[in-house]
Amino acid sequence: MPHEPRNTTNEITHAARPRVFAGLADEGRRTADLRRQVLSYRAERPRSSAVASAVNDALRFIDLLPATATLPFVALADDGEVNFNWRRGNSLFIDVGFVGDGVMHYYVSEEASGLDVDASIPFSGRSLPPDIARAMPLLGGQD
Repeated sequence: MPHEPRNTTNEITHAARPRVFAGLADEGRRTADLRRQVLSYRAERPRSSAVASAVNDALRFIDLLPATATLPFVALADDGEVNFNWRRGNSLFIDVGFVGDGVMHYYVSEEASGLDVDASIPFSGRSLPPDIARAMPLLGGQD
């Protein structure tokens, strides 16, 4: 059964975000923009300790992204999940979510290699799962 992407509160596709950052100096701004967006989710649900925990995990995840990684689409789902989503056509899909339970929930599908992984693992914030680390360079460079 094919994996359906998690339902998020906003259905804007990655390609619809016209943000271009180049060079090493802009890496800090790219990360800062992504961190600011994720931090804003705390304000949306100020009384939710699960959202606060999910935001903390998501911020640690951002710190693990390669400097040249394509920026993901990020959203706060109705259920409080902080969700990261990358897509390259129909050939590559990466979906990562945090719900505040210290677990990284992720799905990676890469057509050419046949990679199709749906997993939930304890999140230490120290490294990307091998499946995500292998698929990330296939997305291409910075947006």
